[in-house]
Amino acid sequence: MTQLGLRYQLGDGVKQDWTEAEKWYLKAANLGDGEAMSMLGTCYEYKFRLRIAQEAEAQGLTRPNLGNSDKAKELVLAVDWFRKAASKGNSTGMFKLGSCYDDGWGVAKDETEAVKWYQSAVKAGSSAAMCNLGYRYWQGRGVKQDKAQAEKLWRKSASMGDEGGKMALKEVGLK
Repeated sequence: MTQLGLRYQLGDGVKQDWTEAEKWYLKAANLGDGEAMSMLGTCYEYKFRLRIAQEAEAQGLTRPNLGNSDKAKELVLAVDWFRKAASKGNSTGMFKLGSCYDDGWGVAKDETEAVKWYQSAVKAGSSAAMCNLGYRYWQGRGVKQDKAQAEKLWRKSASMGDEGGKMALKEVGLK
């Protein structure tokens, strides 16, 4: 069911349809599939992004207003599904939950919680979390500054093929 949801999300062999993807993810999530829970959270996150982009366009704005993102209903639902996915050991759910705390999307912004979830996601093998946690170590945000740890995380992320890890190394002049 999760794979069918992904096909609809991406338009892989079927017409792209986020509503249909959401339907299949929900069925799989209700059966306890952690990946489907994470993907369902991503659907709600997408709905929020789409809604604020449409609102911005209707108001003639070039950038959407992200005010009160911690209370947006779509993001609150996304966080709920990311949390459920994380409880199943899903690294993407852990990473996305960390990102929500990092940005204040669906929850109050909380650096301690963001770091906690990024660290859990790193332990579960998330290359994206390695990249984000690396930035935190580089800057000393929510953790004691440790550039060697940042580099280690970025190198591991890059070795897993993560473009963010490669870009981070390049941005700070490391090869």
